[in-house]
Amino acid sequence: MSGGATTGRRRFPIRIHTSWLVLMTLLSALFAVIYVRSDPALPTVAAVGLGGLTSLLLLVSVLLHEAAHAVVASRAGLGVKRITLKVLGGSTDLVREPPDPRSELRIAVAGPIATLVLLAGFALVGLGAVPTLDPVRAVASNLALINLLLLAFNLIPAIPLDGGRILRAVLWSVWDRPVAATRAVTAAGRSFGLLFVGFGVLALFGAGAGGGGAQLVFGALFVLIGFHLRGQAGEITRHLWIADTLGEITAGHLLDYRVLPAQRGASGHELASMGSPHSEIPVLDEDRLVGAVRVADLHRHPAETWDDLTAGGLMRTDITEKTVSPGDAATSLLPLFAAGRRSIAVLDGAELVGFVTVETLRKRLLLHSGN
Repeated sequence: MSGGATTGRRRFPIRIHTSWLVLMTLLSALFAVIYVRSDPALPTVAAVGLGGLTSLLLLVSVLLHEAAHAVVASRAGLGVKRITLKVLGGSTDLVREPPDPRSELRIAVAGPIATLVLLAGFALVGLGAVPTLDPVRAVASNLALINLLLLAFNLIPAIPLDGGRILRAVLWSVWDRPVAATRAVTAAGRSFGLLFVGFGVLALFGAGAGGGGAQLVFGALFVLIGFHLRGQAGEITRHLWIADTLGEITAGHLLDYRVLPAQRGASGHELASMGSPHSEIPVLDEDRLVGAVRVADLHRHPAETWDDLTAGGLMRTDITEKTVSPGDAATSLLPLFAAGRRSIAVLDGAELVGFVTVETLRKRLLLHSGN
């Protein structure tokens, strides 16, 4: 599922993972049972409706939390790619990382502040400070409790949680070493992840010994959260290692000289006879890069038709949409490769210098790791 949220003139793409639909269904059923048990006279239809409303407002609460991050990041000029809601929470993907600890801190605290405001509002209604109907008060009380738990969880000092980002900003400000600050917080993330897994396993054993179904559910949830925290910490650690490995290396250092371009009018047989070791063959119009032919696209056609095919007819133009300069940092290539690109053109102005391929980048990383 996808959509968009608009704040002022800013529009943020929103993606809701299908796991959220499963979670909302389960929560709706769970809250419906809670409402029936708290008021046996409540009709089943009303309980189901209140359960659905509670789970929907929980989704809105998480969305507003992430939107707060997005608004502050957007105002800082960092750009927002998307807001993603998944079963274990949400995330706000930025175009650029915060350039200084102050920006990091402002973005990190925005989410918890939004959750705190929601918590206060729901508590105000739920505790009866605002006159309202009892069913509405019951929903508000549950949402206040949920937002309190979300706030406490998010403030755990472990990346990717907000508490970890806040701690990273503080350490970055004190040490003036962002990489060292990130390493310290990812280490905390691994430790907290292990703690959650251990607590979840103990809860699961307790449930097996007669602790009840609720304990079984919470035990499994804690194990999932623990593995999630450790996985995220590991991913960030890998990114740090890659950034360290590439260091001052530029795109010009990673050129793959085995990549040979073809002219736009080259036939299918000429393309096949090039024996390209890569999955793409760049296509030139004289000296200008105009696209690339994927070898797999050529082989989808029978060999007897290759004389009637041309590179210009077979090529795709996405290779020209994102290019780099020889002096661009090698780390700037990573998002392009992560998006599925196999080769990236390196241009010096309008002149084609060469190509960086997935293979050349991988070899540089393997060389550094000693494998």
